[in-house]
Amino acid sequence: KGLDFKVVVIPFCDWKLDSSMRNILWCEPTKAPFNELPLLPIEYTSKLGQSIFAKDYFDEQMHQYIDSLNVAYVAFTRAKHELICMAPAMQKEVDSLDKINSLSALLTTCFDVETPDLNAELIPLTASFDKENKVFALGDFTKAVYKEVENTVANENINHYPSTNTSDRLRIRHQSLDYLLENQDLTDSRLNYGLIMHDILKQITRKSDQAKAIASMIREGRISEQEGETVVSEMEKFWNLPETEKWFTGNVKVLNETTILTPSGEQYRPDRVIISENTATIVDYKFGDNENKHYLKQVQQYMNLIGEMGYRTEGFVCYVSLGKVVKVE
Repeated sequence: KGLDFKVVVIPFCDWKLDSSMRNILWCEPTKAPFNELPLLPIEYTSKLGQSIFAKDYFDEQMHQYIDSLNVAYVAFTRAKHELICMAPAMQKEVDSLDKINSLSALLTTCFDVETPDLNAELIPLTASFDKENKVFALGDFTKAVYKEVENTVANENINHYPSTNTSDRLRIRHQSLDYLLENQDLTDSRLNYGLIMHDILKQITRKSDQAKAIASMIREGRISEQEGETVVSEMEKFWNLPETEKWFTGNVKVLNETTILTPSGEQYRPDRVIISENTATIVDYKFGDNENKHYLKQVQQYMNLIGEMGYRTEGFVCYVSLGKVVKVE
């Protein structure tokens, strides 16, 4: 078995031998009219013992008993020196083996076998069983002996703790460039606000897609219905920008968060690319409360990559929270 312990304590040694769960048996009926179906799902209960599915029931019951006894076998064979089991005594004695339905009842019956019907089937263990207190004890308690080990560890009081400044060699990479958000009441995380708004705009090809995108976020548990109303309010700021009418209307090709793979293996993912004839418009959404020149450089990089594909490009950084659009020159 490979695993053993010096002392094993089983505090709840009273599990059921039969299953108490509502298991489903898939039975093959042999009698009409049930045999018109090749298989039937039947709930595993004792009532099946009096039905045409009795064979299936008792076969499953036998396997349940074997599984429960195997659990007991593993538990009882872990101990190297001592095994201590705590099992509640039966309220009343059983008069036949088929009445034993729990491990505690099985143990008590094995130890106290005065019932004539059971003497021939079970080995008496009454010599070590205290009938009055319902305690079976065999052998003596062991006492652990530990070697005294001299403590060679010296204690030293430290009054000063050396430290170093890691700001020049340790940087934290955040999931989003919009992590510094202020005055937002959407979700309990400022970072979540930017991620959620990005995910919603990712699902929107036309303005009419907004309701479906927000409903999808609510169904997935990303936002609550109340937060969904906040999203609608935030999106209104976005739709009021004069540029959005051009970005979300017309018979154009739209690529939302589509990866650009360079020959060197680098990957770039602009938020939205609108392709109309030979012109590609790149839009990157930002939900922070401050403008940043890095965003302009980021969009310029997208423009250069798409320009190498043969398109004439123009780029914009859209600060949704600020209600402002900056064109990249």
